[in-house]
Amino acid sequence: MKTAIGFLIFLLIFLSLAACNKQEDLASKIKRLEYEAQKGKSDSQYELGRLYLHGKSIEKDLEKAAFWFSKACAQDNVNALGDFGMMYFHGDYVEQSYEKANELWKKGAALGNDFCLYNLGLNYEEGAGCEKNLEKAYEYFQKAAALGNTSAMYEASGIKLKLAMQRDDFVEYLYSQECKDDLKNNQKILIKFLDYKGLIESENPELQNYAANIYESESEDEKALYLYEVSAMAGNEIGLLNAAQMLRDGIGCKKDPALALKIFKFLADEDNHYGLYETGCQYLNGEGVTKNLEKAIFYLGKAAEKNCQMANATLGEFYLQHNFLYENSDLAKQYLLKAIELGSSNALNLYNQYFKQKYEGAFKEQEDGIPIQEHTKQLAVELAAYIRLQ
Repeated sequence: MKTAIGFLIFLLIFLSLAACNKQEDLASKIKRLEYEAQKGKSDSQYELGRLYLHGKSIEKDLEKAAFWFSKACAQDNVNALGDFGMMYFHGDYVEQSYEKANELWKKGAALGNDFCLYNLGLNYEEGAGCEKNLEKAYEYFQKAAALGNTSAMYEASGIKLKLAMQRDDFVEYLYSQECKDDLKNNQKILIKFLDYKGLIESENPELQNYAANIYESESEDEKALYLYEVSAMAGNEIGLLNAAQMLRDGIGCKKDPALALKIFKFLADEDNHYGLYETGCQYLNGEGVTKNLEKAIFYLGKAAEKNCQMANATLGEFYLQHNFLYENSDLAKQYLLKAIELGSSNALNLYNQYFKQKYEGAFKEQEDGIPIQEHTKQLAVELAAYIRLQ
């Protein structure tokens, strides 16, 4: 017991001495920084300003922080230009001024400081202390990103998207390889720059549908479904199709394959190849309706005629794997080859497996095309409204 008490006393004394030494070390460091700062060393002026700004291990003093930052800025210390600019941006001790912040950051940007470049990008994006200019914002973000600033990389992609929204071909752009390259495989940027409420109020059904697809991929199913419905109520067939798929599978709502089939049939009547395909699949699998292979073949065949990749692949597999009433290797080969031509990797695997020969043609995997066309708005609105009442 005595040994334990003795050890605790020793430990307390040791920790007290260590704390004293640390305080002495800090005091020595501040004394050294003050000496060097007064001699005109800009790095020491900046470091001293940082200590006073954040109040770490020293009493916070914004007046002294501003004093030393101004001294360092006079010598073009890029870090001081960044932090002093932030003091003006927020109005910490100094009079709040976006213009003065931009002035300091422009000096830092000219010296290649990514923090200054990034903040200038933000201000030009919002029009803070300058005229709003997305092109300039994009330029600053790009330069900061080139210096390794990851936040600037995301912001640059977002600005690129905002600029694209001004294009006449924005809908086509959304589904293009150019868009994928611009977003750098981070489509969440879209919903970062256009919040959920903003998307609902955007009155842009194609954009709503696109964003809903991202929400669905992030498992935010209720948000996805509502945006699909809003998009559909504005007459967007793809939004209606996606809402029906969620309804069929019970994602974000009560499962109702019979109602989903009604929607798919409506789209099929509009000659939408996805509607034809989904209707055929429900008859093929007996979802929400009695299984009917003849109707399945009819709807899938109509979709296949419209170069629906999935319909051709499904029919190819159907004619390979069903019983002798429908088994037809010639038709299977015909549909699989068409699906391969349209970029279906599943069809390519089936073809190589069942026909014991390697497909010799050129192959490039790709997704089914997105039909962008005029819509029969009134029926779409009625069906989308019906979904929302369930």
